Amino acid sequence: MPFLDPYFQQLVDLLDGEVSIDQIKVVCILVGAYPAALGLRFIRKPELRHLYNIAASLFIFLGVFNLLDACSQTCKVSGLSGQSMLPKLSLVHIYRQLLAVSVAEYDATGPEMVIVIKLTSLAYCIFDGQNLNLKEVKVDQDSEEQVPESVNSSIDITKYTPRQLKKAVPINKFPPLLEYFGFIFYFPSVVVGPAVEFEDYRQWATSSGEFEKMPDDLGFKQAASKLWFGFFIIAMSFAFGSRYQITWTLTDDYKKLSLIDRIWFVQMACSCARFRFYIVWLMSEGSMILSGLGYNGRDVKGNPKFDRVVNIDVFGYETSDNPRALIQSWNSQTDKWLKNYVYLRLSPPGKRPTFHTTFTTFAICAIWHGYYPGYYLQRAWLAVTEQFEEMFVQYS
Repeated sequence: MPFLDPYFQQLVDLLDGEVSIDQIKVVCILVGAYPAALGLRFIRKPELRHLYNIAASLFIFLGVFNLLDACSQTCKVSGLSGQSMLPKLSLVHIYRQLLAVSVAEYDATGPEMVIVIKLTSLAYCIFDGQNLNLKEVKVDQDSEEQVPESVNSSIDITKYTPRQLKKAVPINKFPPLLEYFGFIFYFPSVVVGPAVEFEDYRQWATSSGEFEKMPDDLGFKQAASKLWFGFFIIAMSFAFGSRYQITWTLTDDYKKLSLIDRIWFVQMACSCARFRFYIVWLMSEGSMILSGLGYNGRDVKGNPKFDRVVNIDVFGYETSDNPRALIQSWNSQTDKWLKNYVYLRLSPPGKRPTFHTTFTTFAICAIWHGYYPGYYLQRAWLAVTEQFEEMFVQYS
């Protein structure tokens, strides 16, 4: 048993057992990641940043959760080819469902889902770099700046989106082992996500590219707002979560309610169920901001932006009035992964996406989430409604 478990159990007892010990652990890790992530700002050497990430993640998996299998599975998944990652993740999902693991328990499935996003995107970026025959070369003899440049002028770059050209990994910059595992075990996002792009991580770790001139503003205000918003939703969860349990809809007492009361109860229960996602994503975003990876250039007024890794727009999701806005507001980094590495790969530049493209994207999204029937019903519904929305906009 991890040596910190007695202290976590005391917090569970203090809260009268309303939350599980794993839920307490996740929140404590996300809060503790704030000062730990701030330390990354003051480490300048890339090698030390990679080691810091690896050490912190190993402490989380081994010292807090005692998930030795998570570390071993992570290393195994990270050694698979891009084509093998999703089938391997599928087996993990099936195993979890066969054991009927509760949502209140934390296991290796969550980190593996994040890692699949990281590694498939990295594999595609390396693939693009090889196809484009990109090589990083110096701008001139007096400059140390490195820029990607194709060594084959006959390649038709119009077949690639601007984003593919920007994120492609040059053939002479394949990540060394330390950088590779530093990327995999980037600790502010290793527990619950969101995933980051490899090229973003590399530039951040080496203080180059978009991260070469970091602002003096460390993003305290933005990170603190994420943290306090997370605590506010925790308070809301304690206030309403026990009163609106979705499982109560299966009881006879629920059937006795009027139609209006039943609709109200379902809406409130679903809102309370979303609370746990809001909490972990908001808190995770805050620690990523403090680490510096959340920095996203400056706005038109010259103020620094810290929205590179936004994963949830609570207000946007709760007030969305169409399927596309709903999708873009929820688990945004996963949505970007599906868009950039599935949807746009099935519909190259100049070709209009088809329903097959949309349906395939949602199918892969459902497989990535697991094999509960609800995932597939929801994604099928979203695929159809989004297609109808696109047709309506096109002909209106």
